[in-house]
Amino acid sequence: MLLAHAEDQVTLSLLPARLRDYLQQMLLLLQTSPAPGRYPLDGELAFVLVCEEMTRPIDTLRPEIHARYLDVQIVLSGEERYGYRPQRVQTSPDDERLATQDLAFYEQLPGEQFVDLRPGELVVFLPGEPHRPLCAVTQPAPVRKAILKVDASLLVA
Repeated sequence: MLLAHAEDQVTLSLLPARLRDYLQQMLLLLQTSPAPGRYPLDGELAFVLVCEEMTRPIDTLRPEIHARYLDVQIVLSGEERYGYRPQRVQTSPDDERLATQDLAFYEQLPGEQFVDLRPGELVVFLPGEPHRPLCAVTQPAPVRKAILKVDASLLVA
């Protein structure tokens, strides 16, 4: 997991060049205030999801992982709490949909920590890194965010 502000060029310079390029494309797209939906950057290899959701109590959400795509999630308005675990989970998911949806869920995430994001802040989750998005910071509230999905195969040297 990497946590940064969208304007923090020093931290973002740590990302692979191709991921930085997609991130810049996403930031340009977001300047147009796009409606919720899916915006392709490179077909199925890289795309942006713009979402308007309601955060929810932590105990109503399950931690998740992805195998194919990494996530760059940026909060555009509102605030959102993310659960995460610094280490990969060694047990099998409780609800595994990786082959069809690139998504698997855990009922519990031992060692889970939390971070709150506000507008302009972003977090990067690599494939296999467990995270729990859409958690309410204090009480359920609307959040607008964008998620950059990048096929991990593009980032291999």
